[in-house]
Amino acid sequence: MLIDLTISNFRSYKNIATFSMETGSRLSKFKSTNTFENMGNSNILKSAFIFGPNANGKTNIVQAFQLIKYLLKNPTDSNDVLLTTDTFGNSELPTSFNLNFTKNDKNYTYFLEYSHEEVIAEYLKVNNKTVLKRDRQEFEIIPKLLIPVKNTFRKNQLLLFLAQSYNFEPAQNAYSWITQDVLFIRGRNSLNNKLLKKFQNSERLQERLLNFVQAADFSVTSFEIVESSDEGYQIDLDKESQELKFVKSEQKKLKLLLKHTTESGTFMLPLSEESEGTQVFISLALQLLANSGQGKLIIIDEFERSLHHELSIALMDIFNNKSQRNQFIITTHDLDLMDNNLRSDQIWFVEKNEFGESDLYSLFDFKSPDSKRNDFGFKKRYIAGKYGANQIINKNRLLQNIFDNRGL
Repeated sequence: MLIDLTISNFRSYKNIATFSMETGSRLSKFKSTNTFENMGNSNILKSAFIFGPNANGKTNIVQAFQLIKYLLKNPTDSNDVLLTTDTFGNSELPTSFNLNFTKNDKNYTYFLEYSHEEVIAEYLKVNNKTVLKRDRQEFEIIPKLLIPVKNTFRKNQLLLFLAQSYNFEPAQNAYSWITQDVLFIRGRNSLNNKLLKKFQNSERLQERLLNFVQAADFSVTSFEIVESSDEGYQIDLDKESQELKFVKSEQKKLKLLLKHTTESGTFMLPLSEESEGTQVFISLALQLLANSGQGKLIIIDEFERSLHHELSIALMDIFNNKSQRNQFIITTHDLDLMDNNLRSDQIWFVEKNEFGESDLYSLFDFKSPDSKRNDFGFKKRYIAGKYGANQIINKNRLLQNIFDNRGL
């Protein structure tokens, strides 16, 4: 489970910003449903919703998780390869990430500070005990099995990746949480062979998926998971010339087909050809059913973009259900969600200043006594500007620029 994420010099976040899933102190509202109690040393929220105007930095929080995952899953293979960065205003200053999370009843802290060329600082703590630590190429704390090879570590390699590849258990646990337990819902791109194989091999999961989809009023009568071949390319070494070359290859993929019934008959559509709303909902359904009770962190960007409001409300009830064992981070513009059984510590805002710098803060930070009441509505106060993070629109200027045809 995520405890918190702190970022610095990443995209629109020039300064240090912290997003926390820890519960607010002395806040009892929806405690038995919307929170996990006694998770390590903390009480943790089951879900959090990030609101704010367009282009103010909500999605950048999602992309921070994506970049950390990418860096660990795509290690560099030579000193010449640059690490992927996305700094504020293309700054040459380093980016830093600090992740606090729980896995297998232990608390982990992973810190990474780096630039294009090198890892500047990196450490891993387990229950506040440091088990990995580096300062550039000085490896201050590493397991004994890495000591004989530490001089071979490159400046653009992540120590966490190296330690887990040598089967160092604390590193393996942290690595697997970041790369496997953090999931992103992005329509059909959320699917993979491993996930679809799980459903292909389980009639019970197939039955539950169909019931779930039909309960949401999607016109799907059945589905099939079939194998298909996609043409791709792989790099091979030519034995005669000793040169690398691209060679065509067939890659086996599983594909989800949905069956629809109409007055004129039935037809099958691959998920990739369904509407965006259908893609998002079914991708989420697959993850929810496959990972029930697994403690995954599921992140959904622009929640309202393709889902009907009533469906969004129903899904919120699932996210915060008493039996829910997964965790959710949602970015959204749907203000009505604020008043759908959320606590003040579950509501976050993002806004930019005049210099393009994003500020991230929780509604709980306002510490309004009214926010502890079960009947308190947040949407009305947000629209009135009580919490900031509003979209400021000059309607007259919009109209003037659209309908002024002078000079054309």
